[in-house]
Amino acid sequence: MTWWFLIPIVAILVGGFTEWLKFKEKQLKLGDTTSTLSGNLDHIESQLDATIKNNERLQERVKNLEAIVTTQMWDQVVDGGSQSPANRPELLEIPEEESSDEEKARKLARRMRH
Repeated sequence: MTWWFLIPIVAILVGGFTEWLKFKEKQLKLGDTTSTLSGNLDHIESQLDATIKNNERLQERVKNLEAIVTTQMWDQVVDGGSQSPANRPELLEIPEEESSDEEKARKLARRMRH
């Protein structure tokens, strides 16, 4: 008759143990999610770094191209030759055609070379 008080104590301990197991399972799932997110963040950071480097490289190329175009135009203006934009207003005009920016740039470049 003295064993009857052990039944509720064992039930409480088993209930606590099952709750602890559920808690550990949730922790493991969260750990997996965190490691997956960490891997994704590393990938995003590497892509961002590559994009920033590419952007800086392209900005440098644009600066170089601007310098080349400006120098050629300046040389022509200072020389006062027939190729000077002041003497050839058609160099500064872009025809009013329905063409893309690439085509307009190509036509303007061809005019500058001749």
